Amino acid sequence: MYYVVQVNLDGDYSISGGGLQGSYLTAQFHFHWGSTLKQGSEHLVDSTAYPAEIHVVHYSDRFTSVPAAANDPTGLAVLGVFIQESNEDNSNFNTIISAIQDVQQAGNQSEIQVFDLNSILPDDLTRFYRYPGSLTTPECNEAIVWTVFKKPISLSSSQIARFRTLQNEAGEPIKDNFRPPQQLNGRKVVFSDPDYDPSHGSVLVPSLLVSIFSFVMFTFLK
Repeated sequence: MYYVVQVNLDGDYSISGGGLQGSYLTAQFHFHWGSTLKQGSEHLVDSTAYPAEIHVVHYSDRFTSVPAAANDPTGLAVLGVFIQESNEDNSNFNTIISAIQDVQQAGNQSEIQVFDLNSILPDDLTRFYRYPGSLTTPECNEAIVWTVFKKPISLSSSQIARFRTLQNEAGEPIKDNFRPPQQLNGRKVVFSDPDYDPSHGSVLVPSLLVSIFSFVMFTFLK
């Protein structure tokens, strides 16, 4: 059984730019984490994992929903954000961390107050990795344009540990809810760098436009 902590969005919000073809509507974001601080992210950089990772899921405005877009090679766009350990709490996550107390077991859900998604994204949105890939949960459709930001955000070890307090139906702690690294299978991973010299060749447009978001529902789904 596969479990995630998921925040469902209410309203019409979207992203564009940064080399994306067209506009993508925002549906939800969710978390993956590990049993230790040495693992948890679904992407690795130089073979190194982070303790956790956020995925902000969008679907192309050519479709009406995530399921409707999941069979198109560019139907979905996901922003990946690494979470690293810090000595201090990240106050931008207070709302989410507090809500975890209300969704301790699979199937629970809780409303949360409105906040700005930009506050939980990295400060630098201009440097990111881009590649065509798949969903990391069944059915693992090859339908995603992945954007993984180079700069991580920081949470304290105690904040990260709160995710490990969540339980499945049997009352067992949920941990290591990440998909192991997969082979590239011929895919090309490119990197956006605003300092790149265009005379050296082509490069992604180094700007990703992120709208102001608001959220009303925090849901723990399986």
